[in-house]
Amino acid sequence: MDHDMESDDNPESPDLNEDKTYEPDKSLDPETDKEKIDVVNKLGNLIGAKRIITQGSYNDLSNFAKRLKVTVGRTVLKFFVAIMGPEAEAEFGGKICSIYQPKKTVENKPKDDILQAFAEQYERVPDKITKRIMLGPVAAKCSYREVLEKIPGLSYFLYNKARQCFKAEEIPENLPKTFHRYDEQKIITFVEFFTSPHCMVLLPYGETSVKLSNGVKLDVAANMRMQSHKQIIRMFRIKMEEEGRMNEVLPLRTMYAILEHCHAKKSKELTCVDYFLAAALDGFDALKKVLDHWMKTEDLTVEQSKAFINELKIGQEYLQTDFSLHLQQHTEVISHCINHALGDPDNEAFTNECEQHLTVCPKCEALTKTLNDLKNHIDNMVQNCKMENCEELEDLEIKQIEIDYAVYNILELKSHIVRSTLSEMERAKDINLLDETKAYITLDWAQKLLPTKYRETQKDYFGKSGMSYHIAHVQTVKDGESVEFSYVHIIEKNKQVRTRM
Repeated sequence: MDHDMESDDNPESPDLNEDKTYEPDKSLDPETDKEKIDVVNKLGNLIGAKRIITQGSYNDLSNFAKRLKVTVGRTVLKFFVAIMGPEAEAEFGGKICSIYQPKKTVENKPKDDILQAFAEQYERVPDKITKRIMLGPVAAKCSYREVLEKIPGLSYFLYNKARQCFKAEEIPENLPKTFHRYDEQKIITFVEFFTSPHCMVLLPYGETSVKLSNGVKLDVAANMRMQSHKQIIRMFRIKMEEEGRMNEVLPLRTMYAILEHCHAKKSKELTCVDYFLAAALDGFDALKKVLDHWMKTEDLTVEQSKAFINELKIGQEYLQTDFSLHLQQHTEVISHCINHALGDPDNEAFTNECEQHLTVCPKCEALTKTLNDLKNHIDNMVQNCKMENCEELEDLEIKQIEIDYAVYNILELKSHIVRSTLSEMERAKDINLLDETKAYITLDWAQKLLPTKYRETQKDYFGKSGMSYHIAHVQTVKDGESVEFSYVHIIEKNKQVRTRM
């Protein structure tokens, strides 16, 4: 070891991180520094770091090329750190990289100080309801353990209630009550809305019992709500506001109470209930996973990734809630016009005249732009990778297929909503035109009646044949009143195909 470097007479080398006048070296000139560049390239080949030298500006490179340069730079840095700072690589490498870190001029106030100030104010509030509302924003951003350190004795029940209150999923108890006159028409209007296909789907299996006020029990088919209580109420208020009927809207607490007492399953698993919606939700989840992966691999910045995820979240909620409410057979909004969406310009028999489309829906356009941007981004990555002959081409092509499939399923859900909305409109028209000479008949197959054993394998259950149930539901008018009839046919041999119906 060099003894001069160990001498106490030499002054200690300055900390470059604190040197305000320090500036990193500028880019090398290809002509004057040609010898240096050749030496660096040879060194890179020896240590397994190819293409060290960047032609032109680093900022002009694509995100994929930037990521390759970062990988090469780390390889070079690890090599020099290992030979210049043995047994202290982390410390030595940190000091080298510190010169490129931005200097902190103003320190942010620590999170603990903010929580401590909040805890002091929280203890001064005597009212439980006010405490819950005050705790809501903190509970939404901080974990229960962090809050418990500042507010000893806080129960997880109260913490969870405050978080739910902040998300507006429920109404806090013991709020000042206002009484409203009972209006049966307002209740009927609200019930008809959340039992419509906009909010509810009848399940093909199961039933539930409801008890009327006079004690009579009724068995009704099981159903599932596609939105939360908050979303249903928001959709209802938007619809009534567009129709100019806000005077027919019930108080907020009353609507929450009605939804709470009207039994319905939550939409946790949609397979076998709505395949289009289930596939689209899987598509949204797949896109979010891809964005998280790109953020980790630095193909996207944190801000870009969060912006994409936020746009996808807004688009998903819009398709599940407000999109079907805005659809009309004739409208100047091009993405909400059913005749325009389902018309075939090449076949006059399937083309209706439309009003002139003068406006576009901002939410529809935002979702379409987000999906197109994601497809363009992966297409550019695959193209750049092919030009660079990189080893990640196969993985990128798999990501490209995943994104294309996810976007396809999301757009298919949008088309499905348009078709189902028109079908429901036409069905309602046909039922309103029924009289004693007409009937509306719905035919469909039900699940097979299968012979069962006390214990049997899945192979035995799914591999056997059974008797098919064929259901015929008839709606008509008799003596001026609407009546319904259901007919069940048990068929032993025929297959459940469309031609047998």
